[in-house]
This record gives sequence, C-alpha cells and structure tokens, in this order.
Amino acid sequence: MDPTFKFSNETINELFASTANGEKIEQYLRQSRYYHKDWKGVSIHVEGQQDLYGALLAIFQDILGYFHPKQGRLVHCLKNNEVEVQDEDETTLSPDFLVTGNGSHFRYLTHKKSWSCCASFIDAKRDKWAHSQEIDWEKRFAGYARQCFIAHPTRIFVYGLCVTETMLRLYRYDRCGVLHSEWINYRQENAHRLVRALLLLSSSNAADLGFDETVVINEDGKHVFSMQEEDQPVRLTEVRLLWDSMSLFGRATTCWKVVDESKQKTFLLKQQFVNVKQTPEDQLLDDIQDIKGIVKVHFAQRIGKPMSELRRSTSEDFPDRFLYRMVLEEYGKSIKYVTDIVLLVKALRDAITAHYEAYVKKDVLHRDISADNILYAKDPKNLREGEGYGNLIDFDLSINLNRATCLDEQDFQMGTHAFHSIAVLMSSSQSSAPYRQGYVDDLESFFWVLVWILIRYLPPVNGELARKTQNPDQLDRLASFDGPPLPSAERKQCWLTWCSNRTAKDFLDQQWGSDVIKFVEE
Repeated sequence: MDPTFKFSNETINELFASTANGEKIEQYLRQSRYYHKDWKGVSIHVEGQQDLYGALLAIFQDILGYFHPKQGRLVHCLKNNEVEVQDEDETTLSPDFLVTGNGSHFRYLTHKKSWSCCASFIDAKRDKWAHSQEIDWEKRFAGYARQCFIAHPTRIFVYGLCVTETMLRLYRYDRCGVLHSEWINYRQENAHRLVRALLLLSSSNAADLGFDETVVINEDGKHVFSMQEEDQPVRLTEVRLLWDSMSLFGRATTCWKVVDESKQKTFLLKQQFVNVKQTPEDQLLDDIQDIKGIVKVHFAQRIGKPMSELRRSTSEDFPDRFLYRMVLEEYGKSIKYVTDIVLLVKALRDAITAHYEAYVKKDVLHRDISADNILYAKDPKNLREGEGYGNLIDFDLSINLNRATCLDEQDFQMGTHAFHSIAVLMSSSQSSAPYRQGYVDDLESFFWVLVWILIRYLPPVNGELARKTQNPDQLDRLASFDGPPLPSAERKQCWLTWCSNRTAKDFLDQQWGSDVIKFVEE
C-alpha cells in the first residue's frame, strides 16, 4: 500500500487554528517590520536559492522571537550539511532550516544543530523547482524524518514544511506513512498561514510536535519511561540502547536495557508501533508463560491514541498502528555470540523444545526464528526458574491458531531472509494467496540459524568470544543467504544438497571439528 496520504482541508484548518488566536496573529503582522500588505524581502521573482533562504530566515526568526520570547524554540539556516546523519545513509542531506528545541524531550540543553534537538524541519525551494522535481524532494523529506526518528525513537510523528516564494506545503511523518497538504498560498491577505505553519512546527507543547509525554530525557541524556503496572506508576530509566530501528515506516522495534530504581532490578523494555489488527505480544505470551525457555513478561502498556485518531481523518483501508511498550525479563546475549560450542547446542536444543511445547500444547507459532531471537540464559551456570540455556524472544510476528486476529502480512514479510525457510522465500514471487507459514518452516529456520553462525564465525578458543571469519568465500556465502528472496532460496537449496551428500565439510571451516560438521550434515 502507498504510505502517502493527504490532509483534508478541514484538518489543516483545525491544526492551523490551534496554534494561536487570530487577534494575536493580526497584532504580530501589524507590528512586524517584515510585513505590510505582503511579506517584505521575499520576491515572487527570486533569482537564487540563497536569496530565498535569507529572506525566509529573517521572517522565521521574527515570528519565533515574537511568539517564543524565551527562546524555547529557535530556527537555524543550515549550510554545507551541518547536521550529521546517524547511520550509513550517505544520501540523506541536511534540511535548509532546522527548528530546534530544548527541555525534557531533547537531549541537549542548548539549541545544538543536531537531529537530537530537532523539533521540525523546513526546506525552501523556488516555485519552479518544487513543482518540477516534487518526487525527488519528497524522498529527501523522508530522509529527514528518518533521521529524526533515529534520534528520537520514542517520538510518534514529526512535521516538515516546504516553502516557496508564494506557497507552502505541510508534511507529517509517522510510522504509518506520510500526510501532506495541498499547496497553500501565504502571500498578501493569506500571510497568517505562514505564521500559523511555523507556529505549528515550533509548538511549545511537546505532544503537538509528536513527542510521547510519558517519556523524558534526564540530565545524563537517558530516557526515563513512566508506565503503569496494575494501575500503579512505574518509572524505568534507560541503562543503554540495545537495538533500534533504522526504518521509517512499520513496527520500528526498539529495545533498551532499563532499571527500576525502586526495585534495584534491570529489565528489557521493548517498544513497537503495532498494527491494530494484530494481537499484542503480551497477550500471546500470556498463554505460554509456563513453558521453559519462553521469554517472561512482567507487564505491557498501550501508549496514547492510535495513529488514526492522531491524524483526525483516515480512509477505511488505513493501516492503523498504536504505540506499545512491554517490560520483559532480562537475558544474556544472542546465541550468535559463541563462547562454548556445547552451550550453543544446548541453547538451540532448549529453544527448539520451547518452540515445540508452545506449538503443540498452546497452538502458538513463533514465525520469526533468527539468531537474534534466541538468547542465552543470563547466567548459564545458575538457571532461573523457567529459564533455558536458550530462550525464545520476539513473538510479535507469532500467531495463536485458535484466535481470529492475525498479524498484517506486510509486517510478516519484514523478517530476516538469512533465516527464512526456502518455502517462505519462494513464496515472495507468487501472486496467489499469501503463503501460510507452518511449524516446519520454523524448524528449518533453526537449522539456518546454526549454519549461519558456523559460516560467520570461527570456533571459540579457551572460552573467548568466537571471532568473525575473514575468509572471503565464507563472507560471500553469508551474504548470499541474506540477499533477495529467490537467490537466497536457491543458495539454501544447494546447501541442503551438500549436507545430504555429506559434503558440508567443504563449506564449513574445518576448525569447527568433525563432530560439529557431522551434526550439521545429519
């Protein structure tokens, strides 16, 4: 589904009306030295981009100075890509203007020119450029939004604005896609529209900018989450970020190690934007909490309103989502971090056993088996009650076969190709009904987890962490597993042939030893 939607005129009017009363805006326009019957300095026949930047910056700063005299929001004109990207995406440039904020929802007290201080972003383009290259420009805006969400993983949405000599267009990105307005004239008697647009992008109300008000950032730059457990308030402080999402749309799974200071205990906090058609993960896990080797849930909470309500108007087929957080028991590292081959096999055994019991006894099928979704015990020498040497986590793509609700198929396809079964990979090219993944596909995924680990790493020595292989042939084989679906499926079919012919030794590092290689072949 195309993730692009349009703001209704009614919604735009409501958003603009919420920024300030008309009398105050008229008062500003009467006293501003940048307005008299029309905006001064912004020629409708501007010759160059730099001329447009300078004129708009003066107006933006004048508006913020009047409505935000305490400098809670500032606007910066950026040059030479002053805002660094936070990943390896070299295609993302800096916006022309960055509206920054300070306070408990921003990582810095000062208005640093960084995505961590971003309240919203603005591009200024000449009329001719904006209309002739709109598609490329929208992709560029998506890059800004993505960087903003990486810097603010708890944020729900972010606004962007494109301004030309005569018109403006409002954008809002969330995990369901992007909303945009029609082009809106802001010249002469419509000058209030530019004021209102900038006030919307610089609101002093964090929720109006898309921030989740149940989360603040402390003096150490760590998130502090306010949640409810059985109607009792709980405060969880970030210890460190464990993994985050680099995607703009979808579930955007993010996890932190957090501490409950009142209990002096650490937990895993998992955050997602869940499809409303999907059964929340904690409800699925409720059915299998008594099974050894299944991740243990302490509590979960749905945060705020679904995207459809925040957007105010949506179509019937809108792929709605809501913000969701779940507090889990803390475990060890992923089984890909091998220090002991025997422990690796024990961990796989316990995870497979847990998967079997969940499926056979409770009709719950995981459907996302991967190396990162199997964790060692926190202390393998001292297992806790219900803990295995290997423990299955991330049941957000799982299903209970006895429940009517099922996850969105689009989310399901977001799993990792390296661990998908051959049948799942082959189904990506089929135009018929969606492939229904079964328990055999999950069992095959366990096999690919083991093969992937044995290809990627060299065996551990004296209890030290296994080192990644530098063998170019092995690295090529590894990359082929995680490529496009059909080539990955073909590579895996070759692997099964090699194993059945007892030739896996030709493709696994001999340092693993004959027992391990024989185990794979059998």
